Amino acid sequence: MPPRRRLRDSTAPLWLAATAATTIIAGGVWAWYALRDATPATEQESASAPTERVKRRNGPKPPLSLATPVLPPTWLISRISDDYELHLIFPTKSSFPSPPQYRATSFDPHRILFHETAEGLTHLARVVGGILVKVERGVEGEELPIEDGEEMVEVDTAKLKEGTGNFVREFIVVGGGGASGDKAGTVVKGWEELAQLLGV
Repeated sequence: MPPRRRLRDSTAPLWLAATAATTIIAGGVWAWYALRDATPATEQESASAPTERVKRRNGPKPPLSLATPVLPPTWLISRISDDYELHLIFPTKSSFPSPPQYRATSFDPHRILFHETAEGLTHLARVVGGILVKVERGVEGEELPIEDGEEMVEVDTAKLKEGTGNFVREFIVVGGGGASGDKAGTVVKGWEELAQLLGV
């Protein structure tokens, strides 16, 4: 009886062809994605620069306390509220609703706070954290709608800075003559300089 002829395995060439085709396709897809996403460094920097502020607005807003004996201008409240979680702190025991001129802004009227003592302001500033802006007497602004005869609380700037210490990230004084010092923190002359400093 003649020996049986071995049948040739006909699946091997198909398997090799399929493996080669898959490798070529995978390599081509990888190269296409790599070239498509490749951007020179200078183009990436210029493209990201204008969106830096947008990214900050889309993320969580950093807290900012504005302790003031007057109502700041509406344009400033609007700009700060767009970029910061703004808290207005007034030195009076009589509370009042959010000023009507602020209602057209993104300012949250529930973030209006009041204090009757220097210790009260220190405590509020510690709780809010972030940036503390203290507005001195004499800075231009609309008077607070408080009861006749009520006196507003005087707060010593140096003691406030010392009392808030590491609880606030930055301490800014508006109306201190435009100079800077360790005792007073960063000092600006008025609202315009404050807006420039905050980048709003």
